[in-house]
Amino acid sequence: MLRLVHKRVVLIPLLLVAGHAFAFEACFSEAAQKFNVDRGLLMAMAKVESEFNPNAVRKPYTAGNSDGSTDYGLMQINTVELEALKSSGLTREDLFDACTNIKVGALVLSKKIARFGNTWKAVGAYNASSPDKQQIYIDKVRAAYNKLAAVNFDMQLAINNKSTTTTYAEVRTKMPSAEFETFGGDGQ
Repeated sequence: MLRLVHKRVVLIPLLLVAGHAFAFEACFSEAAQKFNVDRGLLMAMAKVESEFNPNAVRKPYTAGNSDGSTDYGLMQINTVELEALKSSGLTREDLFDACTNIKVGALVLSKKIARFGNTWKAVGAYNASSPDKQQIYIDKVRAAYNKLAAVNFDMQLAINNKSTTTTYAEVRTKMPSAEFETFGGDGQ
């Protein structure tokens, strides 16, 4: 069970809310800037793709990949994309480096945006080719994007305007228990 020991501990709410996303924040920022994509969108996609797990692997068919391909790392880079990037010297093992994976994900997304415009269709195309699967993915990413934006906004307000004890209590009540458990809480 997580307990607040000191009123002035500001990092506890940050860690509870941000979790793994902030561990890779510099990588998301760098990739977003380099490939001209929305950092928050990349973070939301990583949340949906792997729950920010840089070692995630989805084998063929368990990931819904009817073509037999496998997805790797934080942004779940597909082996089809990896084949296209081999000329740059990128290997499967490189995809387990979180920053490399985020950059590749940003590159893939930027190519989808170039093809479909800066639209949710481009986001859906990152994950799937069928319109039905694209829409399911879009809905998940949009929800994650909105949640990350709301949590970030609430967290900034709380840190700027309230005591840590109040911040912790508010963050604790706003997070679903399953997600709270993921970030180290007691899940109640």
